[in-house]
Amino acid sequence: MIQVKESPLHGRGVFALSDMRKGAVLECPVVLVEKIYMLPGLDVYLYPWDKSHNALCLGFGSFFNSSQSPNVVIDSIDKEKLVKRFRLLTNVKQGTELLIKYNIE
Repeated sequence: MIQVKESPLHGRGVFALSDMRKGAVLECPVVLVEKIYMLPGLDVYLYPWDKSHNALCLGFGSFFNSSQSPNVVIDSIDKEKLVKRFRLLTNVKQGTELLIKYNIE
């Protein structure tokens, strides 16, 4: 369905291995890391989770590149199951890079 590979935009990215329909949901498990621990080199892959934890998405979840015109959005976060879900905003053709918009403040 998807794969992580070299991106022409930046480093690695997430790409569709087949055509995908708008609304499709991709699920990533997460590992929680206490905010007091600094993880050199991994800090760019961490997402805020709660007041005392950041989350590291496993698999493809930390490899989305950012775009002002994303085709993927964070759909939901299941704090009980430790899962982050991403949803396609558009139909995506095979080979297309899946992009989110980083919420950088």
